[in-house]
This record gives sequence, C-alpha cells and structure tokens, in this order.
Amino acid sequence: MIHKGMGLHADTIPVENVIMIAKFLVVAEVLYVYNLVWTKLSILLMYYRIFRFPYFKTWAYVIGLFIILWVICITFLFIFICVPVQKLWYPQLPGRCI
Repeated sequence: MIHKGMGLHADTIPVENVIMIAKFLVVAEVLYVYNLVWTKLSILLMYYRIFRFPYFKTWAYVIGLFIILWVICITFLFIFICVPVQKLWYPQLPGRCI
C-alpha cells in the first residue's frame, strides 16, 4: 500500500492508486476484526479452562456467542458500509453510505 501512495494526500497521487488504497482498506478492516475475534475467543477459552464453576461455563458460552454474532454483524457492516459497495472508492456513483 505504501507503493500506491498510502499516507499521502489523495490530491497528490493518481486516482487509480486512491481507488486501490480504498479497496485495500476494506480488506484490512475485515481482517482486523477477525484478528480481534480470535484474540477475544482465545482469552475466553483460557478463562473457561481455568475457572470450572458451572455458572462461569454458562456465561462463557453466552459471551462466546455474543462475540461470534458481533463479528458477523461487523463484517457485514464493513463490507456493506456503502450501497453499492463500489461507492466507497467511486464516490460519484449513485447510492448511499452509512
């Protein structure tokens, strides 16, 4: 992304590089969220193995389910932040963004 002009003002780099950076950012956002989820679930599973109380197991399942549902929602939110999706890197297209 640095070779495409990441970190520079959008007016100083070619338009096709701005479009490529916008596409890379969508992918990076989704990958970042999945890295967060794997970290959260691994810590939760560690606590699950340490604390063997019945009510803690129930809460661990509830929290794990919440984390999984959260990542599904955030993934769709990041991918479909603009409808149509191409509006994110082509702002002149008709449509809307959140």
